[in-house]
Amino acid sequence: MGDKEILQFLSYINMLHNKAFIENAKKTQKLAWNIDNVLRYFYFRKNEVVLLSEELKVLDSLLNISKTRFGDKLIANVQVSNEALHQYIPHYTLITFVDNALNYGLEGYEGSWNLDVNISVSDNLLSIKIINSGFGCNAITSSLYHGDNYTEYGTIGDTLHRLKEYYRDEEKVEIITKPQKEVMVIMVLPI
Repeated sequence: MGDKEILQFLSYINMLHNKAFIENAKKTQKLAWNIDNVLRYFYFRKNEVVLLSEELKVLDSLLNISKTRFGDKLIANVQVSNEALHQYIPHYTLITFVDNALNYGLEGYEGSWNLDVNISVSDNLLSIKIINSGFGCNAITSSLYHGDNYTEYGTIGDTLHRLKEYYRDEEKVEIITKPQKEVMVIMVLPI
């Protein structure tokens, strides 16, 4: 999708937002705003290095979209230390893994879905842990996480590639999967 098409699509979202405002449809208005926020961040901030606090604002929009879609079934807990808020990370680092959990790890899961994000700083390292109580994945799917296919921006393979480039192989990323139980992503990034 080119910039012209993206801008046209965003103008339609803006029309929906304005219509919801006129009709006092607050939930629809909030949903349209959150979708617009996530899409603008994805398309217009690519390949930037951003403050973690900026990425977390968009993460909040993504979680609000998912809560609108899934209701009380999604239980999200995000805990971030104050020191971590001022650290820089490559664009879409955190959101890639959370979005993957929401769209693939949790969607078909029965019962409530737990998504925990914990971020802290210690010994000049930014520690990010994302745990979801979804399906997990098998060894074949898990191997795709570590493959060389990083052509599509925002995929796990692409994000791992961008992390290696930015941190010059000093980052540590581990994806631990327990099929039918959970997926845990642990990132330790130098600051």
